Amino acid sequence: EKGRILLGVNISQDNPTELNIDSTYRANFWSNPFPSSKIAKEASDKYSETFHGVNYQSEDLFTYNHEHILLPYLPFFSKCREFDSHIPFWALVEDDTRCQLPKPSHHQGEDWWRRDIPPLPHQDDVVSVGPFDFGTFYPISDWCERRLYCEYEENLSEPDVNIRWFEANTGTSLFSIIRDPLSYFEYTGRSKTVVSKSDGGGQKWIQSVSSPDTFIPVRVDRTSADKYDGKCTELCFPRQMILRISFYQRNRFTKRIVDAVLEYQKFDKNPKNREYEVDVQFYPLDYRELIIKFAFGRELFLLLFILIGVFTVFAAICFWCIIRLTTKLESPPRLKLSARLWLSFPQALYGFVLAIIPIIVLTSSVTYLLKGKSLTAAFESIGEASNTFKNIRRHYMDVKIDPSLAFETLQGRMGVSFIIIAFCSLIESTKLFVPERNVKSRRESTYFRIQLTSNWAPLLWKRSSLICVSVTMALFLTIIVEWSFWRNFGYYIWEAIIALKFVNIIASYIV
Repeated sequence: EKGRILLGVNISQDNPTELNIDSTYRANFWSNPFPSSKIAKEASDKYSETFHGVNYQSEDLFTYNHEHILLPYLPFFSKCREFDSHIPFWALVEDDTRCQLPKPSHHQGEDWWRRDIPPLPHQDDVVSVGPFDFGTFYPISDWCERRLYCEYEENLSEPDVNIRWFEANTGTSLFSIIRDPLSYFEYTGRSKTVVSKSDGGGQKWIQSVSSPDTFIPVRVDRTSADKYDGKCTELCFPRQMILRISFYQRNRFTKRIVDAVLEYQKFDKNPKNREYEVDVQFYPLDYRELIIKFAFGRELFLLLFILIGVFTVFAAICFWCIIRLTTKLESPPRLKLSARLWLSFPQALYGFVLAIIPIIVLTSSVTYLLKGKSLTAAFESIGEASNTFKNIRRHYMDVKIDPSLAFETLQGRMGVSFIIIAFCSLIESTKLFVPERNVKSRRESTYFRIQLTSNWAPLLWKRSSLICVSVTMALFLTIIVEWSFWRNFGYYIWEAIIALKFVNIIASYIV
C-alpha cells in the first residue's frame, strides 16, 4: 500500500545527468480512488493527505466531492533543474544562494540604491511601506530574480484536444495564487495537529473564501508571438518565459501578493526540442505602484478623495477672494452661499431619490429572478442559483446545454438586463432634459400644427440626438476604461492623465 507524496530530484543545471521522471497520472484524478468514501477518509488520515475531497456529513458517513485543490507548489512547470516537477513557492523565492538583484538597466543602473542591500535582507532590516508612509516610498524587502531550466513533459509533436498551458492566449488565467500566506491548519483543513473526522483538506479553506480578491490570477502575456513569422498558436512553443510576481510588504513579517503575470517569449516550432527557461522575478512594489494597483485599504482612498475635495474647495475660495479683492465694482454682490445651497441641493436630492427607487426595484428583481436565493449574492455559484433560466439554451442553434458555461451565461444575461434598464432610464431622462413646451401664442400654435403635418418633429429629434450622444460617449468612456487595463498603463499614468485632459477639452466642444 502506498500513499501519495511529492518527489523532488535536486539536479542543478551544471549536472549533465538527465532527468527521468515518471510523468504518468491517472486519468480520473478528481474522482475517488478508493471503493468508498469511508475508506478514502481512512487513507487520507493514514498518510496525512491534503489533496482529497472527503467531507464529514454525519456519524460514520462521509462524502467524496473533489472540486478544488490547494497546491504548495507551482503547477504546469515540470522537469526543472533543482526542483523537479514540484516547485515550492517559498523555496523558489527565498534561496540565498540563487536569488539575485536585477541586472543593470536603464531604470536600475549600477548606482541603484538597492544594490547596497542583499537580495534577501535580514528581517530586522526590512522596511515596509504602509498606506500613510508618504515619506518612506521605497520598501526594503526581498527581491529575488533567478532562472530555471525546464523541459516540457507534454507531447509536442501532436496538438491536444484542449489548449495546453503553453499555448494559452493573452489574458488567460492559468492558475491563481493566494495573496496572503496560510497557516498549517488552513492548508490541511484541520482544527488540530492530529487528524479528526472534520478534516477537509485544502479544499475546505477554498470553499470558505467569500471574496474573489483573495486569489491573484496568474495571467498569460503572449504578445511576443505576434512578432513570429507565420501563425504561432498550436504547436508553437515558447522557449523563454518570465514569471513576474509583485507583492506588498505589509510589515516586517508578512507579504501580500498583488499581481502575477507569465510572459511567453522566443517561440519556435521544433517539437524535438523540449527545453525552455523560466525567469522568475519576485519584487516589492513602491508606494506609487501600490496606489495604482489599489493594494491599500479603502481608508486611504477615502482620505485621498476627501483631501482632493478639500483642496478643490480651498482653490475655489482663493479664486473668489482674488476676484473679490480686485473687482472694480463699487458695491460688489455679497456671497449668498446658504441661499444657493437651499435652492439647488434639496431638488437634486429629491430627484436622486425618486430616480433611484425604480432602478433599485428593477435591478433587485432581475438579480432575484436570475440568481434567486439572495439579492446581494453577486458571486454565487451556479449551483446555488435559481433554476428559472438555468435550463434555457444560450443560442437557439445549440443542441444541448453546456454545464461548464452555465455561470458565464447567467452573468451575460444579467449584463444584458442591466444594459436594458440603463437604456430605458436614459430614454426617461431625456424627457426631463428636453421637456415638451407649452403652446402659448398663436405663432407657436401655428408652428406646432405644421410639425404635426410634416416629418419634422423637433422635440423627437432633440431627444434622439441626446440619446445618441449619450450612448456614443458611454462607448467612448468604455474604450478608456479598457485602455486602463493595459499592462503599461500604470507606468505611463501621468502621461495618460495629461492626455485625458486634452481629450476632455475636445470632447466638451463636440458634445
